[in-house]
Amino acid sequence: MTLRVDLAEPWLADVGFGRFAMHPLRLSFPGDQPDPGGTFRVTGSPGGDGDLDVFHDGEPAYRVDPRPYALRDFAPTCWWQQTFPGSHFRKSLTCSISTRAGRITLSRDRLIVTEDGHRQERTLTSDAEILAAYRRYFAITLDRVPVIDGE
Repeated sequence: MTLRVDLAEPWLADVGFGRFAMHPLRLSFPGDQPDPGGTFRVTGSPGGDGDLDVFHDGEPAYRVDPRPYALRDFAPTCWWQQTFPGSHFRKSLTCSISTRAGRITLSRDRLIVTEDGHRQERTLTSDAEILAAYRRYFAITLDRVPVIDGE
């Protein structure tokens, strides 16, 4: 699912793809679009019936079917992601946020801070450190460290 926003021209406001564009992308602009997350290009016709291809730093990132869909059309895929034992959504806990300088990710007890292209990773050694990281970086206050069902 992608989010198209129609103002004076159509935009791709894609906030759900993790490490990707930090700013909306112009769907009708044929050239490179610089962004803190890299250089993006959208090819295809946003008003036509064909697919749109999104490139990130010259590499294909994904293809967008421009036809509108109802939210209920995504229910089977969401159900599969939530219930299939092999789904990565069932195997890991990850919280991630874009920042002006890069991205901060907390994956279980691993804190990954990327700023200006430099990545630092460290393992948090206690529940108190993990809870403090949720508060500090994501403004999430928890009573206990989250776990995956069955752990």
